[in-house]
Amino acid sequence: MHHDSLVGSLGVIVVWVSLEEYYENKGIEHYIFQTGPHKDLFAPWRGPTENEKRMIQNKIYEIQNRMLNTVSQNRSIPENNLHTLKVVKGKVVRGFQAVPMDLADGIVNTYEEAIRKAAEEAGLEEGEYR
Repeated sequence: MHHDSLVGSLGVIVVWVSLEEYYENKGIEHYIFQTGPHKDLFAPWRGPTENEKRMIQNKIYEIQNRMLNTVSQNRSIPENNLHTLKVVKGKVVRGFQAVPMDLADGIVNTYEEAIRKAAEEAGLEEGEYR
């Protein structure tokens, strides 16, 4: 991790752009043929229903929880501790700040140093990598 790398914003975002009003104003018609009620989820010709908003929000929470669980396991950070980090709330920190949070293993200053460190972690000897 470089001293000034940006780390964080551990979270999930989903964007649904609705052009429904634009299509209406331009007189654009569309015809939909689909095999299920949610096949046109995120289609630009309409906005989400209240049920779809709830469904999508629930999926976002599921993905967020799975991601935080993965980070917790792979970085050996208790999941409860993750929730207190500002990076889980959409903020970013610089590389040197990520190290004491256990979100990064250390600081490297050059590309070559990063390659050497990665090779060392992989158990490769000099000459076994480029």
